[in-house]
Amino acid sequence: MSKKVEAFVERLASVKLESARLFNPWRDHDKDYDLSKDAPRLRRENLVRFLSSRQGKARIILIGEAAGYQGAKFSGIAMLSERILCGRRVPDFPRDGYHPRTSCPNGPNISDTVRQYGFNEPTATVVWEAVLENRLDPLSVVTWNIFPFHPRHDEQPHDALSNRTPTPEEIRTHERFCDELIGLFPGAVVLAVGEKAGRYLAMPRQKILRHPANGGAEKFRKEFGKRGKW
Repeated sequence: MSKKVEAFVERLASVKLESARLFNPWRDHDKDYDLSKDAPRLRRENLVRFLSSRQGKARIILIGEAAGYQGAKFSGIAMLSERILCGRRVPDFPRDGYHPRTSCPNGPNISDTVRQYGFNEPTATVVWEAVLENRLDPLSVVTWNIFPFHPRHDEQPHDALSNRTPTPEEIRTHERFCDELIGLFPGAVVLAVGEKAGRYLAMPRQKILRHPANGGAEKFRKEFGKRGKW
């Protein structure tokens, strides 16, 4: 494993977020939904493996907005869901060596499928399907967010399973992590996933992809097919 990556993940894990409306996947334990108190460590190990396996190989960095509860909050990896790591989505994604589950979701609004295979993030599925459809090596693509942590709506336990837009102040406070992540992969082309990430990164139009959410999946696939070959 890369020492630079390990140091980067340690810095992420050292951030103690003061607001109950923010969750650090690599430090915080969700007593309601995590499988065990070891969950933050498992997520750190997942992220270290994901990033280390792409050093020296990455050609593209896709950067979205923030960690979502269906993705990075429990997998530890931006735009990657437990369902993918469990082999129930994107079967050709290389999953060896990962911890597929760190959550144990329960409750009246949780489906049996989620209980059995973890959360499914539609954006993650669209992104990695597009990578494979374009015959790209998954190890040549890195995914990240301008805001690495998970912003939730309110402070009640059930609101842990919600997403909100990070505030400009929240992004500014932690923007160094996006810069550090890009620095781990010199020479890789950076593409923004969505207008919000594009504005923050001051991207030219040709480097901003339509976000897959809210009916944008097909447009994302087409745009990635054109721009993901850089």
